[in-house]
Amino acid sequence: GVPNLWVKGKVGKVDITLGNFYEQFGSGFILRSYEERSLGIDNSLLGVHLAANPCKGLTLKVLSGAQRNYWELNHSVVSGADVEVGLDSYFPKMQEKGTVLAVGGSWVNKYEAGDDVIMAGPTHRLNLPEFTNAFDARLRYQQKGFALLAEYAWKSQDPNSLNNYIYQK
Repeated sequence: GVPNLWVKGKVGKVDITLGNFYEQFGSGFILRSYEERSLGIDNSLLGVHLAANPCKGLTLKVLSGAQRNYWELNHSVVSGADVEVGLDSYFPKMQEKGTVLAVGGSWVNKYEAGDDVIMAGPTHRLNLPEFTNAFDARLRYQQKGFALLAEYAWKSQDPNSLNNYIYQK
């Protein structure tokens, strides 16, 4: 089959991709799609991706699509947004010293139709949430050979077969 198909263009300061694309927010805690042929992994998204640099030091990304699982598409829809501000862009002294300081945040939402899961016969059903949200906040500092990344992620309830259907955050 045809593994990837996309159209990419630029309108003003906005890059637009329709079709298959790969993306990572921050260090990939809440969103990372990539291809690793040697492992047989390709979890690209099929949908729309917008990326913009509206002003100096500011990067915005918005996306929505279905995630690929081998040659099939998952039945869920993944949507999200990411913003990162390069604070060093506003301070010439930091740029002179080669210092990078950036703050960022992300949000990812997964929508899955609310199918009931039968656990122990017709009398025991799980009411699964249709929406799962994840949030991320990060701070990145680099000075010459030293780099520091602090990142915090939070995810709402996502009971599924991999975590034995727990309802914890």
